This record gives sequence, C-alpha cells and structure tokens, in this order.
Amino acid sequence: MKLTILQRILIFTILPKEGTLLTMKSLKALKDKTVFSEEEVKECELRIEDNQYFWNPLKDSGKDFEITEGETQLIVSGLKDLDKQGKITEQYLSLCEIFGIE
Repeated sequence: MKLTILQRILIFTILPKEGTLLTMKSLKALKDKTVFSEEEVKECELRIEDNQYFWNPLKDSGKDFEITEGETQLIVSGLKDLDKQGKITEQYLSLCEIFGIE
C-alpha cells in the first residue's frame, strides 16, 4: 500500500495511546515500519517547526508499505472513532478511501 508523508502523519494522530499488549505490539510494528528514514527526511526536505511538519510535496510520491490485517484494524478503528466524533477533516478523506471507510 502506497502512503504519502501526510497520510502517514495522519495515521500517527489516530492510533491509540493505550490498549492491550497485542494492540501495543501491533502499534509498535506499524510505527516502526512507517517512521521516516533519514534518507526520506533529506530527500523530501522533511522538518518540524513549532510542532508542525513541513516537506516538499513535489518530492513526496509516496512510499510502499506492507500493512498487516491487525495494523489495518488499528487504523480503521481510529478513522471510525474520528467519524463518530464528527472530526473527519478533508485531510483524512484519502485515508478513508484507502481503508474503505464510507
């Protein structure tokens, strides 16, 4: 599955902060695989200023990831929670499409 920098940042915002041991292991595995590499930081000019992410969108063509079923469930659950709270913004629409949230 191909994810852009923005999509990955948004995923980090919807993941649970606590849960069962299995949930936390899945969460750690997902974060470990989707974290930004040093090469990617340099290539996309990724930086954080005043708690905001900035990058060159012209250099962000997305990156492929193998997302497991358990990791997908974490993301889908986070998106559904946002939807129930009425907090889905336009930025989340592409994630909702990727993960089949309607």
